[in-house]
Amino acid sequence: MLLTLAVAARLPETLPAHRRSTGGLGGTARATRSLLADRVYLGYTLTQGLAFAGLFAYISGSSFVFQDVFGVSAGAFSLLFGLNALAFVAVGQVNARLLDRFEPRTLLVGTLVVSVTAATGVAAGALAGSLAVVAATLVVFVGSLGMVMPNGTALALDRHASHAGTAAALMGALQSVIGSLAAPLVGLGGEGSAAPMALVLAASAVLSLTAVLTLARPRPAAVSRRSG
Repeated sequence: MLLTLAVAARLPETLPAHRRSTGGLGGTARATRSLLADRVYLGYTLTQGLAFAGLFAYISGSSFVFQDVFGVSAGAFSLLFGLNALAFVAVGQVNARLLDRFEPRTLLVGTLVVSVTAATGVAAGALAGSLAVVAATLVVFVGSLGMVMPNGTALALDRHASHAGTAAALMGALQSVIGSLAAPLVGLGGEGSAAPMALVLAASAVLSLTAVLTLARPRPAAVSRRSG
């Protein structure tokens, strides 16, 4: 409620009147069909959703992993959780500066490679029962998402600037649905081991990288035919 009031009072509409959509539900439905027919947009949305699944897996499973499996105190866990949150924010700020030198897709793919490597480290630490390895690689994994999410969102929405609101809403809905599946998967693995959370992290990172390299692969420029 407070956010709604703040937006109504302090956040004016910046889109010029001639560019605003007046199609109502019919226009939204047409825009949604267009979005669902765009392979690249769906690829970036799937990339985001799978990355979100990794974040959900971490949020739902980390307290059990650190406190129940490794015996970390509640106070120490709160510090670890805060460190990961700080890494997420810090990497997001670094991303804003790197965009002056690199393309968003280059940053997205490179960071997903880091995510896969970090998630593999989490899995290795979980199987070895090493608290230090799990804690260190989780910081890298969660931090990398601070660069994955803004770049993935920007790349998807840039393709549909004329109905960016619908594109953002559909992306948010789909990634929330995909992400929400991660928590039950972690729970199905049972308690007493860090492996379920680690395996979900690794799977989400690998599948996210696969989606951006396949479905979200830009279409090659058409080769013009020489006349005569």
